[in-house]
Order: sequence, then C-alpha cells, then structure tokens
Amino acid sequence: MADTSVGKEDVVSKEAATSSVQGDVTHANEEERGEFLAPEPKEDIDSMLKRLEITEEEDDAIDLSGLIKNRSAMKWAVIMKVCLKTPFSQTTFYQKMQVAWAAAQEVSFRDLDEFTYIAQFKCLGDWKTAMHGGPWLFRRNAVVIEEYDGLVDTETIALDSIRVWIHIMGLPELMRNTAAAKAMAGKLGEVLEVDLGLKGAPYVKFVRVYIRIKLKKPLMRFVTGRVDAGKEPQKFRVLYEKMPRFYAHCGVIGHIADDPQV
Repeated sequence: MADTSVGKEDVVSKEAATSSVQGDVTHANEEERGEFLAPEPKEDIDSMLKRLEITEEEDDAIDLSGLIKNRSAMKWAVIMKVCLKTPFSQTTFYQKMQVAWAAAQEVSFRDLDEFTYIAQFKCLGDWKTAMHGGPWLFRRNAVVIEEYDGLVDTETIALDSIRVWIHIMGLPELMRNTAAAKAMAGKLGEVLEVDLGLKGAPYVKFVRVYIRIKLKKPLMRFVTGRVDAGKEPQKFRVLYEKMPRFYAHCGVIGHIADDPQV
C-alpha cells in the first residue's frame, strides 16, 4: 500500500481555507430586537424525537418512490471518514486513496466536512476493492468506509467501525474449522468471512477471519476457548493485518494519550 504520509506543505490551514469578511457589525439595537441570535447547539434528531410527541399528520409518510432521481447517479458510491483531528490536504488525501485502491478508473470525491467524504467509483471492481479490502489508512490513521446509496441522511450513517482481517494463532488441527473460527472471532467483532486456507491447502496452526470491529472497543490480544468441560481453557493469540495507529495503553484505535475522550 502506498505511503500515506504528507509534508507540512501539504497541510491546508483552516485559516487559509476560510475567507474572512470585514465590516460585519452587529448593532446593539438589533441584538435587543432579537434579530441576531446565537445558534443553538446541534441536537441529534433521534434524541429530539424521543422528547417530542409526533402528531398523526407529522407521522403520515409521503410516497416519494416515483420522485427519486435516477438511482444510478449514486451507483458504486461510498461514504468515508478520516479518523484524524488535525486539518490535512484534501487533494493529497484523494490522491493517496486513489493509489491505495489501485483504481482502474478515476474516482470522484466530494467533501461533506473536513473529515467526511463521498467517493464514487466508475466500475464495480474498484468499488469492491474499497469496500472489501483494507483496512484503509491515511497518515497511519483509519479511514472508515461504508456503502452509500444517496437515499439516507449522511449524518445518520454510523461511521464507527472498520473491517479487518485477523489471524487466530496456535489452533490445533481439529479446531481449524469455520464454526470454531466464527465462535472465537465473534468475541472480537461481527464476523464477515472465514478463510481456512489457499486453494484447498489449509493454513498451518491458524485461521484467518474478516471481522468488523468498533473503533471505541479496545483491541483484544487473545481469545480463550474451552474444548472439554474437564480441561483448562486455552488462550489463542490474535494478530491483526495492517492495523491503523492505536493507543498501546488501552488498545483503542485513534486514541491519543492527551485525549481520553474517544
């Protein structure tokens, strides 16, 4: 995978990217009339709906099925979030991801905010690489990717997990099967796929499992399994393929030492 580091010259400062307007003056009498009000804190719509009593008219759904634009306009699209807290060059990010995906055709990008983007591919193969490859990194930090069909509010899409291949190591031969692999990998996250070997030849002493893990969940180093009730449980080491930066003290992806609020 291509190096995702960028130099200082690639960083676009927030100040340079934002044009300032001079001479915007709020007069005291206008403030007194209430014409200039401070914006209220943004509230999650689900939280707001829990407090409200929705009327029958508000709950009456309008049929929009025949009014939707050409669905192919959002064909092979994904929504992405870069797990960084400092500004970076969007152009550099677009270039790095295009190279990382080894896209056969040019990918189009547009930003939703400084860390969240929509990318659209021109062929199914490139889309599958983005969705089923990875985990994808930028500056060694995770890039979360989810499907996007253009029919849901982007703010309602949970961008809080990544897909990653793990190896469960040291498994005895009779434990290297799909059912056992799913049971053990399920302790770490949602199991998406099990890989027992290449071209019919099983891996030696491990299985490979594709899982979805929550960014806020500490990474597990071992998984414990018991074969017989009368025997001691066995611990099996877990290895992760191409993981993003994580905080060694707590094992949380993207957690930095001076930021305990993940």
